[in-house]
Amino acid sequence: MFNYSFTEEGGSTLIINLEGEFDTTGAQTVQTALESYNVTAVEKIVFDLAKVTLMASSGLRVIFYAKDKMKSTMTVELKGAQGLVAKVIKMSGIQKFVDVT
Repeated sequence: MFNYSFTEEGGSTLIINLEGEFDTTGAQTVQTALESYNVTAVEKIVFDLAKVTLMASSGLRVIFYAKDKMKSTMTVELKGAQGLVAKVIKMSGIQKFVDVT
């Protein structure tokens, strides 16, 4: 089962809370929601991965999609990844393009 929610913080940060398996189905759902959200209106997107139990390559693709849609001065942060999810992030090399905390 996969759940997500968008929360704005201070009008400049979009927090994407993810829970469960961030696989193809979850990635498609989040990308569709991001496509209808004005990501250029925020300075930062934070993907909260603390409750993600699995991250497939399609989940990484959504993170790259978000980064691509933002202006170059804006940032994307991955927060709270644990266990296998943290390993996937490290092995992917995505930390060269986004902040990982």
